[in-house]
Amino acid sequence: MDLAWKEHPMGRTRDGRPREIVQPSAFQALFILRGFLGWAESEVAKMDPLWRGRRGDATHRRWFSENQIQQMWEVAPSDRHRLVLALGAWAGLRRREMRTLLVRDVDLSMDRPALTVTRKGGARKYYPISKAVANALRPFVVGRAPTDRVYPLSYRTIYRDVTALSKALGVPASPHDLRRSFGRILYRRKADVNTIRALYNHATTEQTLYYIGETPDGMREAVETFDAPRAPLPKPVPVGA
Repeated sequence: MDLAWKEHPMGRTRDGRPREIVQPSAFQALFILRGFLGWAESEVAKMDPLWRGRRGDATHRRWFSENQIQQMWEVAPSDRHRLVLALGAWAGLRRREMRTLLVRDVDLSMDRPALTVTRKGGARKYYPISKAVANALRPFVVGRAPTDRVYPLSYRTIYRDVTALSKALGVPASPHDLRRSFGRILYRRKADVNTIRALYNHATTEQTLYYIGETPDGMREAVETFDAPRAPLPKPVPVGA
């Protein structure tokens, strides 16, 4: 890469060498500008207390209930938003897996719909999905070439679609929050933790339990529900009364 060198207006260094500054090329200047704009966007977002401290902090991991996901589905402005919501909260896909999903990877069979997902490391695995996810995928698959991407937009667009949906609830969210919610909903529906681990492609069940928020504190909260006051049981009716 050619660099244009100019003598610094401050003159020379103490050992007599000329002070030199580099003049970046147009490509370098564009790259620097892009980084600055990304930083400025994140700083402006931090000014909103609703989104403050959302990124990079384990204490801000979130899980959504089925009712909250249904509310986001009802306020979704387009099929594209509903697709992201379905793939995240009802199929548990990562952003990268949504982005790399091709039309040929989608099987919309009425009895056993499924996806062929490219996991971390490039491994491709069979992934069953519900009929609700299949219905959300249908407008993006039917009539398109097999090599077309199901979601032909950027990672940032996926992120913005999720944040737009979550703002309707008044809480911040990311695509990974939807993925975490998928496993927690299955677990609360009494799905086996090993099945959830296989869907997530996790190495251990401990990793899965931490991922879906079922930590010792969460387990204690569940057990302490037995201490809540209950209505008295009805008195038994004598036989033959």
